[in-house]
Amino acid sequence: MSLIHYSTPDTAVRGLCQRLVQDASVPEVGSRLGETTRELLMQQFTIMNPLERELTIRGRRANLAAQIAETAWVLAGRNDVAWLEHYLPRAKDFSDDGETWRGGYGPRLRGWRGVVQGDGTAPSGIDQVAHVVNLINSERGTRRAVMSIYDPVTDSEPGRDVPCNNWLSFISREGKLHLHVAARSNDLMWGWSGINQFEWSALLEVVAHLTGNLVGTVTYSITSLHLYDRHWRKAEKLANAPAQGADLYPQRHRFFPEVRTVDYLDSLLDQWFDLEERLRTEHGRYEILFEMGDFPEPMLRSWLMVLGWWWSGGDRRWLLPLQGTRLEAAALAGLQPKPVPEQPQPEQQPRETPFQAFAAKLHEEKNSVYGDSWRRRGERVAIQANVARKVDRLGVAGAGDTSADTAVDLLIYLVKYHHWLGDQPDLADDPQAVADRLAVLAAGTTTTPDFIPSGAIAYLKARFEDLLQLPDHPEAAKAKRDLVWSMAAICYRLAEHLWRQEQLGVQPDLCSSEGASIDAWLREQSAGHALRNRTRRWNPEA
Repeated sequence: MSLIHYSTPDTAVRGLCQRLVQDASVPEVGSRLGETTRELLMQQFTIMNPLERELTIRGRRANLAAQIAETAWVLAGRNDVAWLEHYLPRAKDFSDDGETWRGGYGPRLRGWRGVVQGDGTAPSGIDQVAHVVNLINSERGTRRAVMSIYDPVTDSEPGRDVPCNNWLSFISREGKLHLHVAARSNDLMWGWSGINQFEWSALLEVVAHLTGNLVGTVTYSITSLHLYDRHWRKAEKLANAPAQGADLYPQRHRFFPEVRTVDYLDSLLDQWFDLEERLRTEHGRYEILFEMGDFPEPMLRSWLMVLGWWWSGGDRRWLLPLQGTRLEAAALAGLQPKPVPEQPQPEQQPRETPFQAFAAKLHEEKNSVYGDSWRRRGERVAIQANVARKVDRLGVAGAGDTSADTAVDLLIYLVKYHHWLGDQPDLADDPQAVADRLAVLAAGTTTTPDFIPSGAIAYLKARFEDLLQLPDHPEAAKAKRDLVWSMAAICYRLAEHLWRQEQLGVQPDLCSSEGASIDAWLREQSAGHALRNRTRRWNPEA
């Protein structure tokens, strides 16, 4: 049996659907549920880029909110049905007692053979995630980093819920962590593409970062890969669906906690579930987004933004910090968000950070003096020229301007430019509109411990050169807007960092000689590769 390689989960869905419904030699087999399946035996395939776990293939319509919820539920070691039912209404159908999933992966991964508590967690027992993290950290090349899911003591007894995925093996080679998943049974539509590829990709990302590895590949070995007859027609469409998502930023909000320990991961998950409850019970009230600005980890915070959109009934403002990402595309391509009950919402003012208030006030003061002069002579002569002036002066203080002053001015120009490229360009000069965009940036960005100011400056200069390559053509407007927003997100981090140091009287280091560190940091900025590809689409020689 040969090993098949798929670049992303999207391409795997398309390729596996082609094999299951278009190959006449694939047999039809009955199932325990009485339905007919088309079945491939002993399948083994590798996903080369598992971080692109958000499905955007046209017609799949995966429920991203449910994928996020169940993944966080597993990472936290939970198996309680009551909470999961908020996202999977049929969760109780797979429970023997109506309260827990007997075969839930959470307690088995985070508390093997532990005593399950009332909230569905298992704090006692063996934490297999912690074991694997500690093992890899102590012996980088170990072949013993295994997590077991199938438990013969429990799973040999009759029941509605016997784990489909049975075994996870991690191995670190050449700085990358790879994962091998063994499964006895996988339904392609509900099981593998519905949740498994998403949750195992997220687990691999977490373990990789906690062990100082990059994310490698995920290989699946599946005894029975099948498709129920109710999904055959849908699979036919997916088998011929066009490729999508090539120009999306794959992983802008990667997993990056401040402390690389499993205990800190658990504290983040505790905070995450507290915020999730507020989003759910307060119907995605938008002001919660601004309160999330202090949440210290990008990936989990971005998941909360999707859930905010879900519970708000589809308020697109929740997705603004995710603009251009696979998260945004998958959310909009999936199922409809929850309808919001009609009830009056109390007026509450969002919390404003000191830097955010400073930047908004600065714009208000300058706008009252200069008005629309920054854009009066058009995009090339005025707007891009003003941006260029600030980009070229990044990291240089003098003539009455500090490094922070230049970065803040550039941030304001980028925010106004982004507004100008949108549907209501006149709002670019409105102080409230600019303040609103700054608030979105404040909620969607965090200056992590590895932040390198000189790397951010190099990033902004490189992306501005990309921007200049894009033509003055209506079809390039979205590419420009996405590029300007990605620059604004990095510039916000830079400006806030420099401003804070200035308030403390600290001289910023903008001339770091750590070239390798800067290069590594730049590689982690997710928009770069996708935007360069998009630039080449308009100018193949770029």
